Amino acid sequence: MKQFTKRTVQFALLCLTAVLISFNKVKETKVDADKIMEKVQNTILGHSDYKTDVEMILTRGNGKSYTRQMVSFNKEVNREKEYSLMKFNTPKDVKGMKSLIHSFMSKSDDQWIYIPGINATKRIANENKSGAFMGSEFANEDLGIMNLFKYKFEYLESKSFNGKECHVIRSYPINKYSGYKYVDIHVTKDGFLPAFLKYYNRKGQYFKNQEIVWEQFKGGSWLLTTAKVINVKNKRTTTLKRSNFQFDVAFEASFFDSENIANVE
Repeated sequence: MKQFTKRTVQFALLCLTAVLISFNKVKETKVDADKIMEKVQNTILGHSDYKTDVEMILTRGNGKSYTRQMVSFNKEVNREKEYSLMKFNTPKDVKGMKSLIHSFMSKSDDQWIYIPGINATKRIANENKSGAFMGSEFANEDLGIMNLFKYKFEYLESKSFNGKECHVIRSYPINKYSGYKYVDIHVTKDGFLPAFLKYYNRKGQYFKNQEIVWEQFKGGSWLLTTAKVINVKNKRTTTLKRSNFQFDVAFEASFFDSENIANVE
């Protein structure tokens, strides 16, 4: 009877140990997702002011493509916020239009669009950020920096993408008006850069993805040079290419004032 009791106690202790290990693994997984995304944010922040040329290539489902030429002005302030102003130069139907984004580390982004035809600047409300950006496959909410305030994170798995080992992090948007139920982000293990994103609509259906190419510049800054979004439902793609980076600039914060957007040349 004593031997039976001893074995029963040993078995119970083993079960308890297994439960505790399992609990700790779940706990560690949750913490790891947050830590990984903190490293991502730290990697892509810390750059100086810069100006760059941007080419947007819109490809329809039938294969026909349209190209838009833009210039982008960017300023980061103390790793706490980032301003981005994009001005469209061609073609004629979008010339003079401007997109302004104020990205913050502690709250949701502010976004505006300037329409020269009516000489008006319109703020994009939270409930409208799921809409398409300038007729592209990018949504307004895809723009701006990937700050930790926008999502809750869950670690999914380790997976290879384009020959690189990646952490796969599922991100759940906090904004109730988001067009996504969640987004799976493939983060490179060697550099903590988001390389591939899979987007799921509000019904949980996978419908588009984004592949990102980064380049490291003088001073160690990592900046996005190419981003390609493919809509797997309608077969449309949008590719953003950034080139001719100029770092010998310094913008005043007032340059990115929404009241001044119409005057930017």
